[in-house]
Amino acid sequence: MQIDADSPNLDVLRACAVLVVLAFHTVGFFNRGLASTLGLEQLGRLAVLFFFVHTCLVLMLSLERQTAKFGLHNLHWIFMTRRVFRVYPLSIAVVLAVFLLGLPVAGPPWAMHPLHLTAQGLLANVLLLQNVTMSGSVVIPLWSLPYEIQMYLVLPAIFLLVRRFPSWRWVMALWAVSAGIAFCLSRLLVHSHRAYFEFAPIVEYVPCFLPGVVAYRLAATSRPRLPAFAWPLTLLGLALLYVLTHGRDHGWVICLLTGLAIPRFEPIKSAFWKSACHFIAKYSYGLYLSHIVSLWLSFTRLAFLPMPLRWAVFVTTVVGVPLTLYHSLEAPLIRFGNALVANFSQTGL
Repeated sequence: MQIDADSPNLDVLRACAVLVVLAFHTVGFFNRGLASTLGLEQLGRLAVLFFFVHTCLVLMLSLERQTAKFGLHNLHWIFMTRRVFRVYPLSIAVVLAVFLLGLPVAGPPWAMHPLHLTAQGLLANVLLLQNVTMSGSVVIPLWSLPYEIQMYLVLPAIFLLVRRFPSWRWVMALWAVSAGIAFCLSRLLVHSHRAYFEFAPIVEYVPCFLPGVVAYRLAATSRPRLPAFAWPLTLLGLALLYVLTHGRDHGWVICLLTGLAIPRFEPIKSAFWKSACHFIAKYSYGLYLSHIVSLWLSFTRLAFLPMPLRWAVFVTTVVGVPLTLYHSLEAPLIRFGNALVANFSQTGL
């Protein structure tokens, strides 16, 4: 295996994705027109698709390590238990905090508003089923998590399929079928601008996840031959291609190109960039979910403060909150989930 979950190149991908989302929402908060002119609105959507590719690849690697440690016994149970303790604690904390405090962060940054949920809507947000119940998300970045959870449910089966048919051509065939279904469905269904992203059926995003499986298989058989410095340049080129071709309806093609590219590059060697991207990637989940609250707090709730002070609050919270959430909530419960799985496997319960 030429790549692993701690690959600095994967940290670059995840760090770039979360920083683009942050830039889009921050610029859009002050001037949506400028954000659109700069292509940040489209890049914000692409960043989420990059998350999907990254997540799928990392979890295929995780399933490989899990199989090496525990075998195929209880493959799905172990995998989902670890994912539940990875994803849900932080998302539930954010949902409950926003709901109980009535924070107006449900809309896009330029039109934030509180979301008045029924009990069903609140439960959907807690369980990450908004795209099933059409309930809306209490904080806008939460919209993508239901698709990740639903993809997790089938990843162990895909992993077993790839073990049975290890050729990357089989994975490409699987991607082609999923892309064909997504393409046909996107033409049959009529979505509003919001519904297309927040409430689209999961099948429309499957070809955005599967390139992670393509990268996983290619990494097992190919050697990285391209220089490390070309990796961020490639991501920039893919982003420009997405913007210039108005990639909203064919983002899965850019995802495939990303998956095909990942195993081709030597890992980044620069200690500075490795450390910086790893730091951002490590805290990216908390940053992704909390930065809208930081925007609202700094520039709306504290609008009476001088602008330099508001920016100071924003920078402090956009960095400090993800660090606090990670060390107080994410990391302890990740460890708890891992310990639970290890204990289960040892006792055979």
